[in-house]
Amino acid sequence: MANLSTVEARSQFADLINRVAYGKERVILTRRGKALVAVVPIEQIQILDAVIRAIQPFPLSDAHPHESQFDSESYPLPSEVARVQEHV
Repeated sequence: MANLSTVEARSQFADLINRVAYGKERVILTRRGKALVAVVPIEQIQILDAVIRAIQPFPLSDAHPHESQFDSESYPLPSEVARVQEHV
């Protein structure tokens, strides 16, 4: 995975977008030498989103600290996991 400073990314924005969108490259943008964000192909975000939905039984904002959140009905079914794996 390539690293690119935010200053370089700004000056090479069109090239950066093309590298990610068409070259399927992942690029970490840094500021003052520290990783800040990642630019990744949209397909990878869609896969990540599908995996998160399959394994996360409820939105984090709905979580209540005093309720049992890990009952057997909360986990994804094997068929749901298999459906996500088809997209990987």
